[in-house]
Amino acid sequence: MTIKDTDDLAVVISADDGYAMQLAVAVRSILEHLPVSSHLQLFVIDGGITEQNRRRCEESWGVDTTDLTTSDDPMAGCTVRWVQPDLSQLARFEASHHFTIATYFRFFVGDLLPDHLDRVLYTDPDVLFLGDISALLRMDLQ
Repeated sequence: MTIKDTDDLAVVISADDGYAMQLAVAVRSILEHLPVSSHLQLFVIDGGITEQNRRRCEESWGVDTTDLTTSDDPMAGCTVRWVQPDLSQLARFEASHHFTIATYFRFFVGDLLPDHLDRVLYTDPDVLFLGDISALLRMDLQ
């Protein structure tokens, strides 16, 4: 699969309420470096983010919550989908202060996202992006 500059870039991040602030910063760092011709499809696997923190994240990203796309602000080019995982699938996994249940969501990305996606970038919410991510999604993975 070849991704052009005008293609959608699909990114998946999983977080719970304890990582809502880090989630907001990570996504904002992606948007800050997003080429104007690109569109970010953001999938947030929600491990229990409160409505208040969800709104705060969307506001920091410049997201218009009425249609789930960004407005005329410089962060234009983003669609956000909050994905609710089936937590019963995770009953067999152990959680601790180092590994929350949200840590294990990455194992279920293939089941949680739309089938039409050929390639996504999964990242943790505590990653800060200092450049354009589109090169990562264009990389030949032979």
